[in-house]
Amino acid sequence: MITRDDLEAQARKLEEAVHQSLGLIRSSMVKAAVGMVGKGAVKLVAKRRQSRKKAAKAEGRTE
Repeated sequence: MITRDDLEAQARKLEEAVHQSLGLIRSSMVKAAVGMVGKGAVKLVAKRRQSRKKAAKAEGRTE
């Protein structure tokens, strides 16, 4: 027969598993968000550099 202690132990195990899963999901979401921001920053820097090169070329100077 299943006792109350058995049920409580199973409930604790499930609660811990859910807590760990949520932690992994949260950290994965943060990593993805940081990656997306990083990609955007790299694109922005590349575009600014390209714009400066075009402007320098138009003015006849090299950069």
